[in-house]
Amino acid sequence: IGFRFAKPLGWFMAAYAFVIFVGSIHLGWHYAVDGIVAALGMWAIWRVVDWWCKTSGYDESVNQQA
Repeated sequence: IGFRFAKPLGWFMAAYAFVIFVGSIHLGWHYAVDGIVAALGMWAIWRVVDWWCKTSGYDESVNQQA
């Protein structure tokens, strides 16, 4: 979502997520596969929600109100 606001914010948020990912593995809180599966799942959920917003007409109705 950071990239939708500004490219530098998106890169900052991506770097922050990467630090959290590496830290959680290093500190023994999670296995590496946990973060990878979570990132893929998050990406898939975002894609499905984006598709739904476009096909249901939600995007157009929100843009008309703005």
